[in-house]
Amino acid sequence: MQSTNSATTDETPNWASFEGKQFNIKAGWGEATDCFVFQRKTECFRTPQQAAAREKDLGLETPQSATQSVVTPQAACASPLELWANGGFSGRHLVFYDGGYWQNMNDWDFNNQMSSFKTHACGAWLADNTNGSQPWYPGTGFTSMVVPNQSIGVLAAGWNDRVGAIWINN
Repeated sequence: MQSTNSATTDETPNWASFEGKQFNIKAGWGEATDCFVFQRKTECFRTPQQAAAREKDLGLETPQSATQSVVTPQAACASPLELWANGGFSGRHLVFYDGGYWQNMNDWDFNNQMSSFKTHACGAWLADNTNGSQPWYPGTGFTSMVVPNQSIGVLAAGWNDRVGAIWINN
């Protein structure tokens, strides 16, 4: 893993689609509650059900805890990292399928707003600052990587509303 710039800069709008229209998600989510990032494109929806239906259309079904409690880690990972604005997996929901580079939360109007998350088959790093600048969210063992198959409804002490960038280990 290396520290590199995210796909966009602070001055550049990050366009997302919502109900057939494009909007700058950096300026706020409006009526959207659920968004996902796939192949550096962001799509947003009013309801989790609408987002899930679109993910299914794209073949990106997010594993649901009710149907699949453990996902097997893979060498080349293609499963998402799910983030929520509130503890207990509630509030605005942002799902990342893209991995292998730092993604800054300010690009999605989500900087210092994450309060719960789930990894699936991929591990991830959660950085306090943009572009992966440390400190990193405490991982497992001797690394700062959050291992696969983690459901964290309440962040570690001092980390609520603090994450500025993510990296999905693919």
